[in-house]
Order: sequence, then structure tokens, then C-alpha cells
Amino acid sequence: MLKKWVMGVFIISLFCSLIGCRGQLRQDVLIMGSIKEYSDRSVILSLSSTLHENSILHVTLKENGSDQIAWEGETKVKEDGYIKYEFKRPKISEQYKLEVLFVPDKQPASVKEIYGESGEYIREDSLGYRSYTYDGKKVDGIVMYGILTTFDKETDGKSQHKSWELVSDFANIESMLE
Repeated sequence: MLKKWVMGVFIISLFCSLIGCRGQLRQDVLIMGSIKEYSDRSVILSLSSTLHENSILHVTLKENGSDQIAWEGETKVKEDGYIKYEFKRPKISEQYKLEVLFVPDKQPASVKEIYGESGEYIREDSLGYRSYTYDGKKVDGIVMYGILTTFDKETDGKSQHKSWELVSDFANIESMLE
């Protein structure tokens, strides 16, 4: 009887330890949104996301054809997953590539617990998923792209605006401009 009891405890202990070792489930991440740009240099980025509250998104503008960052900022995801971020672009006469990045190692501890220190818990089939180097470290994160175009100087005092959707592949930007 004692032998069966010891064997039962061993099997239960082994089972419990194996369940604990199965690892963190990968998280599906989705960032969707639109960009509205105005002739007064104002830009409104409206995003919805499955990211958890207080996740930080980095926003960068790069001059077209350059990897040089012309402007950067960051915003936090609200409880409902919605983000509205307003900023001024550097120049109205320049066309910019806009990037929205979720960089796992730049997150608060509570967010790192969910997505991992370097994004190892993000599902690889998430829209915009990329493995890339950020500040010299390999990370798995999300990158979404947009574009800010130029405006004609002749506006007759009227404000102009243009709207664009974010895409997961920058090659798709050309089709947006046609």
C-alpha cells in the first residue's frame, strides 16, 4: 500500500512539474489604424490594438529614402486598446515614412511579463511581426508603416487634409500613392 501511495505522489509531482514547464503561451498582437495629415503640419494617428494597457508604442518619421530619423515620439495604449496621438511633422514640404513600433524591451515590467523581455511571447503570425535589431539587441516586435505626403503651398488659406491606413509591409505604400 505504501509503495502505491509513494508511486502516486511521484506521478502527481511529475505531472505538476511538467505542466509548470510548458512555458508561456504566445500572444497575438494586432495594431490597426489610420493617419490624418493636415496642411498646417498637424498629424493625428488613430490606432486600435490588442496590446495590454500601458504598452508603449514608438512613433518615428524618416525622410523618404533615408533611414535617418527626422522626428520621434511615444504613446501609451489605453485600457480599451485605443490610442489617439497628435503631433506636428517637421516640414510640410518633405515626404516621410511613418513607423509605429512595439519594442518589447522598452516596455514596463508588467507588459514584459506578457510579451517577454525580447518579444519571445509574441505570435509570429501577428500582423507586422518582425525580428529586428533595436539598440544593438535582437528583438521580436511589431512594426506598422504609413506615409506622410507633401502639400501644395497654394491652399488659399484653407486647411487641406489627407488620410492613410497603416500597413504591415512598407512595399504596400507605393500602391497607396497610386
